[in-house]
Order: sequence, then structure tokens, then C-alpha cells
Amino acid sequence: MKNKIKITIILILFVSILGAIISLLVIKNNLNERNHSMNINSKERLILGFSQIGSESAWRTRNTESIFEAAAENNIQILFDDAQQKQSNQLKAIRSFIVYQVDVIAFVPIVEDGWDNVLQEAKDANIPVIIVDRQINADPSLYAGFLGENGFEEGRSAGKYLLSKAKNLRKDKFNILELSGTENSPVVINRANGFRNVIQNDSRFEIIHSEDGDFLRSRGKEITTRIITENNGLNINGKPI
Repeated sequence: MKNKIKITIILILFVSILGAIISLLVIKNNLNERNHSMNINSKERLILGFSQIGSESAWRTRNTESIFEAAAENNIQILFDDAQQKQSNQLKAIRSFIVYQVDVIAFVPIVEDGWDNVLQEAKDANIPVIIVDRQINADPSLYAGFLGENGFEEGRSAGKYLLSKAKNLRKDKFNILELSGTENSPVVINRANGFRNVIQNDSRFEIIHSEDGDFLRSRGKEITTRIITENNGLNINGKPI
């Protein structure tokens, strides 16, 4: 049931993305300095350049599949790039989309910073850019919009859930081992801030160790196995988890 809900959410999100793309093309048509006419109601196929961060999980794989499904339903051609968890690959992909003169660019940013130059290049080429899933630190005037979740509120929700589960437990201290996603990715930063925003009000909770798991279950297992081996149990510097 949970998987069906996730799939439904993903499909709704990317149908919204494609709707936003079509709306942006109307704006682009009025500003286009290349003096070509585009009628979104015609049979001419729109071209979307999309850079995905990778395929690190089943969720991300399904996320990519849903994009292609929604594109096919709306007669949109996709130029797809798998960045394989590297920002350098995404920068190359976005610049290749600009050279190809796609109609719209969309990408899921791997990290939060370092996008201003390439976004400016896309703006100079009069190609609207949509940021998907994860937010970035960049001048908002350089991209057309953001479609995704609120990481800070997700972190707060996790914190509230933890507090509610511990409410009736007769325990003075809760030591937390935090396994997060990709280092410096916006969703990781926002979720971490939201989580801390809630638990900081309860002195029983302490994050005694935090480590990047790159959103990979295998990486999480590797980290916890190492901690258990190095500390002769699930504890950090004598503090039990």
C-alpha cells in the first residue's frame, strides 16, 4: 500500500512538472530571441532535457520511470542523463542541453551550491529551468521554479514522531545514531535542521553520531557494522544507542 502511495505521489509531481513546462513554454514563446514560432497545441514535440541524480534506490528508479511515462502521455521528447551522483556530470549534462537548444531543462540537484554559472548560461540561452525534488542556493531569478517537498517540515515530522513514541517510555536518555543521505544535498540539510528544531526542546535526546549514508541501504549497513565492530556493540564512545 505504501509503495502505491509513493508511486501516486511521484506521478502527481511529474504531471505537475510537465504542466509547468508547457506553461513556461508559453512565456518563452513571447520572449524568444531566436525568432521561431512554437504552438503548444500543435503536433510538434517539445523537448525536455532532464538530469537525474542517479539510480541509488528503488524510489529513484521509479521516480525516473514516472517521468518517461508522463512524457509519453503528453508527447514530450526527453533527453535524459544519469549523473551517477556527481555534480560535475550534471553540469556537463545541463550545458549539453543548452547546446542542443532544448525547450526546457529540469534537474534534481545533487548538492545545494555551485549552480549559478550554469543557470545563468541557460537563462542567457532563453531556456527555462525547473528545479526538482531538492532545493538549491542560487538566485531565484535564474530558474523558473521549484517542484518538490519541504525537507524542513519532513525533518520536523520525524522529530515529532520520535517524541510521541518516547512520550510514555520511562527513560532518561535517548542517544541517536543519525544516518543521512548525500553530504551537502539540500534535502539532507533541510531534514536535519527540521529534526533538530524539534528534538532540541527535549533534553533527553542527543545525536551522538551523524554520518552520510548516501541514501543507500547498503551504505547504512556498512556504517552500522563498522560501528558495532569498532565499539564491541552498538554504542559510540561508551554511549549506548
